[in-house]
Amino acid sequence: MTDNETVDLGCLPNGAHLYRKPNGVGGFTYYSDEIGGGVAVWDTCLVAESTLLAALTCEHHRQKHND
Repeated sequence: MTDNETVDLGCLPNGAHLYRKPNGVGGFTYYSDEIGGGVAVWDTCLVAESTLLAALTCEHHRQKHND
């Protein structure tokens, strides 16, 4: 793998793919092809993993309880 190589991490449950690419500052940017042109999912240098997990937990709870 080269320093700038995009890696296809596999198929998501919705049929889209998840990709990872080095972001140039020591971390990675994850994105998917769920919409045309792709969409950023997470940049490891911008938001801590625990923040992302907390947001996902809150959204799951909101959807489950229709809040």
